[in-house]
Amino acid sequence: MIRLPDGRLILDLVGSVAEVLGVSPRFLYFLSNHIEENYKITKIPKKNGKFRTIEAPSEMLKYVQSQILKHVLPTEVSTIATAF
Repeated sequence: MIRLPDGRLILDLVGSVAEVLGVSPRFLYFLSNHIEENYKITKIPKKNGKFRTIEAPSEMLKYVQSQILKHVLPTEVSTIATAF
């Protein structure tokens, strides 16, 4: 945490999240700023002749996403949440 001269605080959120996930802040920076390198894009044909685009995350990104799900996001889902 850094306090600016005007009294505002800058929280080291990336550092805190990185620590919880067991990765370095530099690694999180790489993942967040090199999106194209961390997704494999594939097109598969649909029955109607068009194509469906699949954007699959890299193994590194999947690991970080799973750790965020496990350690950062809330574990309970609201009873009013729905999906289709």
